[in-house]
Amino acid sequence: MVDLQTHFASSERSTPSQILARHKLISSQALIRQLLDYCPDFIFILDCNRQIVFANQAAVAMAKVSLEQILGRRPGEILGCGNAQQASGCGTSRACRFCGAVQAILESRKKERSAQECFLLLDDGGTLRAVDFRVWAATFDLADEQFTMFMLLPNEDEKRRRVLERIFFHDILNTATAIKGFVQLANQGVVQDPQEIMERLETLSERIINEIRSQRLLLDAEDGKLSLQESEVESIAFCRGILQGVFKEELLSSRVLEMDADSQSFALQTDKTLLGRILVNMITNGLEAALPGERVTLGCCRKGEVGEFYVHNPGTIPEKAQALIFKRSFSTKGAGRGIGTYSIKLFAENHLGGKVGFTCDEEKGTRFYVRLPTDKA
Repeated sequence: MVDLQTHFASSERSTPSQILARHKLISSQALIRQLLDYCPDFIFILDCNRQIVFANQAAVAMAKVSLEQILGRRPGEILGCGNAQQASGCGTSRACRFCGAVQAILESRKKERSAQECFLLLDDGGTLRAVDFRVWAATFDLADEQFTMFMLLPNEDEKRRRVLERIFFHDILNTATAIKGFVQLANQGVVQDPQEIMERLETLSERIINEIRSQRLLLDAEDGKLSLQESEVESIAFCRGILQGVFKEELLSSRVLEMDADSQSFALQTDKTLLGRILVNMITNGLEAALPGERVTLGCCRKGEVGEFYVHNPGTIPEKAQALIFKRSFSTKGAGRGIGTYSIKLFAENHLGGKVGFTCDEEKGTRFYVRLPTDKA
C-alpha cells in the first residue's frame, strides 16, 4: 500500500497503548535506564515508527517538558523543527529527505549504526534559533522488537566559530590582497593617476570596514545584543542607494545588475543598516548564482500593509539546496561558508518583524524576498 502522507520516511504511527508498552519495556531494564540517565548527552530511544519511547534526563531537560509529554512524539517534533509541522510530522516532509537526523535513523536499521550532521532552524517561542547537532543512531533488538538509540550532541559553538572565522578571514584576506596588489601596480607605475589610486584604496578600505561591521552585526544578532535604530525608509530611493554601493567587481564585470522598472514606492519604519545588509546579501547571492551575461534585478512592491523587497536571477536552486538554504552551516560555495542566507532570515525575522522566503521555477528563475510591515497610513 502506497503511503500518500509522506515524501520520505514512513508516516505510520504507533498507538498510545503500543507506546506505553514499549516505554515500560525499556524502563524495566534498570541498568540501561541508569546508564542513559548518567550520560550528559541527549538520548532518545525510538520504536519501529521513529517515535520516542524513552528519553534520558538530559533529553527531558532539553525538551523543557515532562517525559509523559515526550512519549510518542518524534525527535524533530520535540526539538521544534519547522519541517516537523509539515506533511505527517517529523521525517515526512520533502525537506526531511536531506535531514541528517532522519537519515541516521533509517541508515542505522540497515547497518546497525550511523553518524550524521543535522542542521536545524528552530522556532523558539517566535524567535528563530540555529542549532547544529552531531547525531548518532544505533539499532538494537529487545523482546523481539526493534528499537533505535538516537543521540544528539550539540556542536553549534564549534561550528559557529569555525564558519564565522573562515568567512571572516576569507573575505578580509581577499580584500587585503586586492589592496596589496593595487599598491604594487601603483609602485610599478602601471597606475599613475593619484586620484584613481586614492579612490581605489578608499573603496577597498571601505569594503574591509563593511566586512567587519557585518560580522559584528551577525554576532550581536545571534547573542541577542542587537539594538535597532529605526527611521523612515522610502523603498525605491533605498533600493537605488543600495545599487550604488560597492559589489565585487569580478561578479559585476560579467553580469548585469539593475533596478526592476516595475518597482513600487512605499514607506516603512525600519533599521536601515539591517535592511541594507539583507539586500546586499540577497544581491550578492543573486550575482553569484547568475551566469556571465545574465541579468539580476532588485525591486520592491507593496502588498496591502506589507512591503516587499526582492532580488531575481534567472538561475534555479537544486532541490537539496532549497531544503537547507537558510540553515546556518549550509552553503553551495564550499566548506566554511553558508552565512549569507541564514543572516538574511535571522535579521529579518528575529529583529525586523518580517518574513523571508524564495520562489524557484525552471522558467521564471529564482526570486528571494523579504516582507516587512509598512506604515498603515
